[in-house]
Amino acid sequence: MKIKDIANLAEISKESIRYYESLGLLKPVRNQNGYREYSDSDLNDLFFILNLKKLNLKLDEIQILMALKNQETSIQCKSETLNFLDTHINILKEKIAFKEQSLKILEKIESIVSISDGIKDEEKIIPLLKKFEGESL
Repeated sequence: MKIKDIANLAEISKESIRYYESLGLLKPVRNQNGYREYSDSDLNDLFFILNLKKLNLKLDEIQILMALKNQETSIQCKSETLNFLDTHINILKEKIAFKEQSLKILEKIESIVSISDGIKDEEKIIPLLKKFEGESL
């Protein structure tokens, strides 16, 4: 497949594909006239990359996973993969906990505002918002 074919199939730009290649994430062969020739395996790798991006992994993290994916299966490879996944699972759990806390606080604020009779609600809302100080995920 040519670059335009794989770009159309993946619904991304040719520039993105070239960028992934420059990072070593894709490694198409070049034919005699220098054009990139993408295989079904390259297409699978591209979809793997795009799916990891949907999981909010950064490109440097995707590079790590691609390297692990392309390694020969071993106990070390398995261990590195599990460590990587465990780290990201814990990060995701922290983000979920923060989002759940944020939702509860916003629901409390909504409740205060919905029953408001025009009296100063800031005294009730500001302590709730202070829970966000120093927090970000």
